[in-house]
Amino acid sequence: MSNETHHEEVPRPAGWHDPKPLKLPPPTIWPIAVALAVVCMAWGAVTSYVITLGGLVAFIISIIGWIGDLRHDRKN
Repeated sequence: MSNETHHEEVPRPAGWHDPKPLKLPPPTIWPIAVALAVVCMAWGAVTSYVITLGGLVAFIISIIGWIGDLRHDRKN
């Protein structure tokens, strides 16, 4: 007996195809940065406008970074 596993292609009904996307996008830190910025803005609404302003700046930077990653991934 062989320890190799053989993956045979399963026959599909007529008209079926592979789901898209076949290639997943690379991981990114921007969604976490956006979430942290939103938390800072909410925390700042309760405590200080300086924290709100910092959260807003972080939010804008995070959104720009995330969109930049998405646009870069589309080109590849």
